[in-house]
Amino acid sequence: MNPEYGRPGARILAFVLDFIAIRVLLIVFALVVGGILGLVGLSTTVSDSTAAIAGIALYGGTAWLYFAIGESSASGMTWGKKMAKIRVQRSDGARLTFIQASIRFWCKLLSIGLLGIGLLIALKSPMKQTLHDRIAGTVVVTVQ
Repeated sequence: MNPEYGRPGARILAFVLDFIAIRVLLIVFALVVGGILGLVGLSTTVSDSTAAIAGIALYGGTAWLYFAIGESSASGMTWGKKMAKIRVQRSDGARLTFIQASIRFWCKLLSIGLLGIGLLIALKSPMKQTLHDRIAGTVVVTVQ
């Protein structure tokens, strides 16, 4: 039986929900760290450039781990994908490894960075694969 490949609308919904989830995780993390630093009396003032670099690194690292762990899990789903009823799997139907999920995540930046063309190619692909899906050897399928 051939799988039903994830539709663009479901993929966009999952991405938006995952973006919200990552933001919530970062807010909770910032509140906890800020509270701990306040309790021990450490100053939290840093230069704007240091804060910007730390913020980018923290956001990127959190997003990478969130997607790589979720997509390589037994379900193959992040929270957003679970809500959108889609999952990521290898093209042969097997579960992704953490390394494959990591490759898929970092290549997603390439898909987006190419003016979104890497995402748009899914519209003409028989298996609805984006550039990062093709590079990582993955597909997004609908789950019941």
